[in-house]
Amino acid sequence: MKALQIYDPRERTLVRTADALLAAGSILARPFHGRRHRPAPKRILLLRLERIGDLLMALAGIAAVRRFAPAATIDLVVGSWNEALARAIPSVDHIETLDARWLARDGTGLDLAAMMRRAAAWRRREYDIGINFEPDIRSNILLAAARPSWTAGYASAGGGPLLDLALDYDAGSHTSDNARRLTAAVFESQLAEATGPLL
Repeated sequence: MKALQIYDPRERTLVRTADALLAAGSILARPFHGRRHRPAPKRILLLRLERIGDLLMALAGIAAVRRFAPAATIDLVVGSWNEALARAIPSVDHIETLDARWLARDGTGLDLAAMMRRAAAWRRREYDIGINFEPDIRSNILLAAARPSWTAGYASAGGGPLLDLALDYDAGSHTSDNARRLTAAVFESQLAEATGPLL
């Protein structure tokens, strides 16, 4: 496992340990496998909590979600520092802000436990698909806490066993290319025949 964007050796060790436990079939991982998303999802949850550049580089992937699911309601969760930009994205229906403590520059923001409580409140929205555009075990855990019917993201920095579709983040490719590849992988099994080549 390549622990992207985790520079503290202790954190890398913690991520590797947590991922090994999940991969071994822990109780947390079991409910998230073997599910299928609907061919025409009604509601989709997208996570992109990081900085402005990270959100900008996810725009092509977000636009592709809209293209592949034109009738769906798409909710995007971002850090409050990206709220104005997120509200200008035409592909998205609703914006929610959530500041992670590990991303907030002033030391404020929520810890993972508090963020999971917020995510648990999203369950009543009954998301068909959840997509995490970040290679980070913490946001994979957050996505799992929201309990979409089907989830996708990156396994490279941990939390892959919590996802129904877990891609490796290609550190040699541009972030926007990774986002487009993730979106294409989410929809190709359902839409490839109807739409032809994806992206």
